[in-house]
Amino acid sequence: MTKNNALDVMEYVDAGLIEEADTYGRKKKTVRAGWIAAVCLCLILAGAWGILRRPVNQGPPDGPDTPDVPDLPVESGIVIPAAELPDMPAGAIGDMVGLVVYDGGIYKAVQNYWGAEAEKIRSLVGEYLGHATGSIDEHSGKAVYAEEFASTVEGDVYTVSGYDTDFRICVCTENEREVGKTETWICFLERLNDITLTNGADLFENRLRLGGRISGIRWKSHGDWNQNAGYWQDAELDPVLWDEFLSQVDAGTFVSTWDMDTTYDKGIYSTPKQAHLRLTMEDGTVVSLRLIDGGYVGYDGLANCFVLIPGDAFDAVFNACGGNG
Repeated sequence: MTKNNALDVMEYVDAGLIEEADTYGRKKKTVRAGWIAAVCLCLILAGAWGILRRPVNQGPPDGPDTPDVPDLPVESGIVIPAAELPDMPAGAIGDMVGLVVYDGGIYKAVQNYWGAEAEKIRSLVGEYLGHATGSIDEHSGKAVYAEEFASTVEGDVYTVSGYDTDFRICVCTENEREVGKTETWICFLERLNDITLTNGADLFENRLRLGGRISGIRWKSHGDWNQNAGYWQDAELDPVLWDEFLSQVDAGTFVSTWDMDTTYDKGIYSTPKQAHLRLTMEDGTVVSLRLIDGGYVGYDGLANCFVLIPGDAFDAVFNACGGNG
């Protein structure tokens, strides 16, 4: 697997996490910093081993080369089964994917906030739910995942104000990021399994609640994203265009692209025509999207699942955000 392909199979690890880990490595900070890079590696392995079951597409799209709007039945969409976490071989690190077991569900880490960034969103840390034990390690068997608050990270678990608990929770704690320096760490975890997604609003409005709450949009080309290079650039988008784009995303049908990606070298993720967007929300949180040529709009916390909206609005946003390189 090449470096670029590895980045593409991380089940959409947020690009900020990768940049953060890379920065820490260059500055030779403490083991805490190295842990973030290790988590990124574990997420790669978790994606490769199929930690989450493949989504079931109730109406498959056309192939990735010339994608058209598929002829889908009214009841079309995707079913994402409950996460299945098999017993791993002794010494395997696949279990180290960032997760917390809460209320019978498995919540996966999607976004980390440190220091000043964490303080900006501290007001979102809501009701105390319990303590994540950090009891899951590379030697854990399947049974441990049935234990409430079993986790790969240790810390107090809270609700996130403004978001449904059956979708998003967080861990908030104080960690030593540098020798002798303690900073607040807030980790958002989301449950995007054991659900059905029919249209875009099921995710982007009912869960992420994007509508009317986006304060900034930045983008990075796929080449820079793959190489962890360049800078995030402010998007120059007409507000009317963006509203139309988001409206189409909400109304668009979810499809699974799993069958397009039989290998890491071929399929929808292999095309260089992609754009990466980071949406800054009014509450200080960040939502990362990936746009792929042909009208595919995906959330970085959910791999192989896209809303398909080919058309002028998609093309305009895609081109304005570096989609064609």
